[in-house]
Amino acid sequence: MNKNYNRPPIYLLLILLITFIFFLSFSNPEHNDTSFKQLPTMSGAYEALNFWSNARSYPGSHVNSIKYEKAFKKEKSILQKNQNIDEVSPWESIGPGNVPGRMNALAVNPQNPKTLYAGSASGGLWRTYNSSTDAGWHRVTTGFPVLGVMAIAIDPVDTNVIYIGTGEVYGYQNSVGSIAVRLTRGSYGIGILKTTDGGASWSKSLDWSIDQERGIQDLVINPLNRNSIYAATSEGIYKSIDAGNTWNMLHNALMAQDIIIHPGDTNKVMASCGNLGSTGTGIYTSSDAGGSWNKVSRLPNYSGKTLIDYYQSNPDIVFASVANSESSIGLYRTDNFGETWTRVHNEDVQRYQGFFSHWVAVHPTDLQQVVHA
Repeated sequence: MNKNYNRPPIYLLLILLITFIFFLSFSNPEHNDTSFKQLPTMSGAYEALNFWSNARSYPGSHVNSIKYEKAFKKEKSILQKNQNIDEVSPWESIGPGNVPGRMNALAVNPQNPKTLYAGSASGGLWRTYNSSTDAGWHRVTTGFPVLGVMAIAIDPVDTNVIYIGTGEVYGYQNSVGSIAVRLTRGSYGIGILKTTDGGASWSKSLDWSIDQERGIQDLVINPLNRNSIYAATSEGIYKSIDAGNTWNMLHNALMAQDIIIHPGDTNKVMASCGNLGSTGTGIYTSSDAGGSWNKVSRLPNYSGKTLIDYYQSNPDIVFASVANSESSIGLYRTDNFGETWTRVHNEDVQRYQGFFSHWVAVHPTDLQQVVHA
């Protein structure tokens, strides 16, 4: 006779055991509903690292590992080829090394080239009395809430007189410090400041406020009349004929970027205007010291900005770096101060920075040396 006929089937025992363990685990206070529903929080370090990665992968969403490795090998090969080439007049940093960030403007004291002034993107105005070393840079206190300094002009006769243009504006009334989108880079200024005692004290020359959302891009002093000053601003081209005591708008093309004055005939002025699709984009010339302006022809339309520089040995020769918002159009040259133009370089040197970081500079006595970067 089978004596186990009253025992429950083995599978019933297994079901009871699993059910008991399940309820026992949920009776533990460490496994309540709150702990299960709680989601991990994103750390500030993660956000910072993600921002760092996005900035370097732009305009893509990530850094392509295959392309990265290919670029690494290419650069390594180039370095190996050039490691035995002697460098001529190598560049070296002269500071300031005690402040991070970008420098927007640099001015040399024409009577003492060891004294330099540098305008920073978000740290105000800086100065050194010894340009050969990294040490000695110090911030110049203006007494005004100045962050971005985009332009500096030093009086060539009395170098105690200095003008600085405040703000760093690229998109008209659309600068939020590149918090959201890189095309919103910059900050608003408070107009033009002036010192007559070498920076010990400052006063408002062109009086603007931050809430007006304006900025000064360039300042140029007439080489034959130190009381005559031109300013390229977000609102257009301004001029003072009384050493900055008063200013008048000469031309209302928005986002004026760069100004040059013909040193042989200071009635001839050229200015570039426009950035990030603002109205009135183009290069303009004046033959009556800014009284009237004409837009030059035979240059392409552009959505970024244009920078200009002239050849000092023959100021009728001018080069213009023309770019769309995120790509280069080319380097153009005129031999008659803007009447006709020829493209002399078409490499996309700006890449994704046509609204921001490109420049042109011409050697004062050697026309073969032109920097387009």
